Amino acid sequence: NSTDSTTGATVDAVSMVELPLNGRDYTQLGLLQPGVAPLNPAVGLGTNNTYSVNGMRSSSNRYLIDGADNFDTERGQYALLPPPDALEEFRILTSNWSPEFGESSGSVVNVLTKSGTNQVHGSAYEFLRNDVLDAQGYFALLKEGLKRNQFGVTLGGPIRKDRTFIFGYYDAYRLRQGTTVSTLVPSALEKAGDFSQSLLAPPVDPLTGQPFPGGIIPAN
Repeated sequence: NSTDSTTGATVDAVSMVELPLNGRDYTQLGLLQPGVAPLNPAVGLGTNNTYSVNGMRSSSNRYLIDGADNFDTERGQYALLPPPDALEEFRILTSNWSPEFGESSGSVVNVLTKSGTNQVHGSAYEFLRNDVLDAQGYFALLKEGLKRNQFGVTLGGPIRKDRTFIFGYYDAYRLRQGTTVSTLVPSALEKAGDFSQSLLAPPVDPLTGQPFPGGIIPAN
């Protein structure tokens, strides 16, 4: 960039729609830029697709939509995630941005939404994942069900030609997923109060604080 000292890169609408995204989160494409690194979930700093820019915390990033603040201070990431079909472009400024942005020491994620034109235009989409090709879990008696649908529409057009335009979108997410949970259940002897053959710690008499003799709870 020969006109100012800002470093960063712009991702256009075609790239956001055509490149593969898990969950259709356009911010994943920010990881393609130099100095941007994903966070280790074990660190506990941020969730979803937050990232560190130039070694700074994820909470040091600032998110904007059409110039308006889009930052969730509790989670340290964006508050609203529009679908890629509703965006014109987004840019991550990694350093030396102009004073108009400010308020952050990591990066500025500036998102521009699409707008209406004199011609009516829009799109419809649906992304489906299911369990057809999934393997059965090792501890599962049956294959866990999975049906994940992400679908929506966008539509824009004129209200008053050459003067006033409108653009909007609807985006939906549906997830139905089965999960297998394994746990220990008491044996017939344990149900009767006999823990003499149990691998668990022997039961303790609440009155004396000492284990019951032989691991057997008296009938009384």
